[in-house]
Amino acid sequence: MTVASAEKPCSIVRTLGCMLYDTMVLAAILFALTTLTLALRQGVAIAPGSHAYQLFLLLTAWLYFAYSWRRGGQTLGMRAWQVHIHSNQGRVSWSQSLLRFLVAGISLACFGMGYFWALIHPSGLTWHDLASGTWLVTNKLTGELDRADQ
Repeated sequence: MTVASAEKPCSIVRTLGCMLYDTMVLAAILFALTTLTLALRQGVAIAPGSHAYQLFLLLTAWLYFAYSWRRGGQTLGMRAWQVHIHSNQGRVSWSQSLLRFLVAGISLACFGMGYFWALIHPSGLTWHDLASGTWLVTNKLTGELDRADQ
């Protein structure tokens, strides 16, 4: 994976900032869908531990990321932090987005080790970057925050 000269690998601080913003956006989406689901069920509660409902929420989360990455190369959180996703295939594919999403979950489940792997990897890549053939970059012109990251 090569990064063009006008780009630089995304720092861990920016990555965590994007995650925080996208968590808030995703929470709002999931709350809205849950409200809609309850309305369609005429107020009947969803059974605790419903695997079908959990799968529905997980699928919704993946679709948020996949659609954002494929459409413009950014989620709302990435846009706020001026981060873009790049792929070794040009535009991020559906399979790359699914693999990135799943491995990012594993990265978090391992106490964030997959994310902090970027601190020791020579190119600053995370587990999900390596697994999916995608990586995050930031524009060189946004150097204010990047100098603070160092």
